[in-house]
Amino acid sequence: QTPLTEKETNDLNEKLAGLDKPEIIRVYDIAVLNKGKVQQLEDSMFTIKIKIDENLEYYEDFEIAYIDEDGDVRSILANVSEDSKFIEFKTNHLSKYGIIGTYKSVTAAARRVTKKQDSTKTIAIIIIVLLVVFRKKIKLLFKKN
Repeated sequence: QTPLTEKETNDLNEKLAGLDKPEIIRVYDIAVLNKGKVQQLEDSMFTIKIKIDENLEYYEDFEIAYIDEDGDVRSILANVSEDSKFIEFKTNHLSKYGIIGTYKSVTAAARRVTKKQDSTKTIAIIIIVLLVVFRKKIKLLFKKN
């Protein structure tokens, strides 16, 4: 895992705005080492599987971002395990990759608002139906008397 300076993190997060993901969570410089030295491997396809740390529990909608030598960020296809403990992707190029995601409180708050709006609409419809039904029954009661 490569630690980033605050400026590097801010620069990457600005570039992520175009990917509709608000935050880069972790960055990894992925390489194959032999006795501490980076080995150049060509014409190979790699499956990279990264454990999603417990301290990322407040994030969701994980994706992988490829970060090139110029610092440009590009989203790549990745799969998150069903238990949300690993993210996996395939590549033929070992380099810097980042986990990006959405902070749960933002999406959870949006879901709560939507659910509240839906339940308010449902309650209003139920009240209208009850008023119509009881109005007819009340009219019938007064007609009998």
